[in-house]
Amino acid sequence: MGNKLLLRWGCITLIGIAYCVVVLWSSFIFLLNYSNITNMGGGFISPQCLWFGEQLQADFDNTILSSLLGFLICTSLILFVFKKIR
Repeated sequence: MGNKLLLRWGCITLIGIAYCVVVLWSSFIFLLNYSNITNMGGGFISPQCLWFGEQLQADFDNTILSSLLGFLICTSLILFVFKKIR
């Protein structure tokens, strides 16, 4: 019984760590692009500002998408682990 308990919670921990790594990585990419844009200084023309906004919106969308899909996948995997390892 102890081995199955450790195996189950070990798998769940690995799934949780993988989810956190994916979410933190996409958040890091968003933060990196945001800091690069804000450190460029001022004096931008209108098309550049629009491009900056679109780029930040795309990065934010990717972060939200990876968070939501990752949550659904992790929840499914955790339920699968609970079902298979008894």
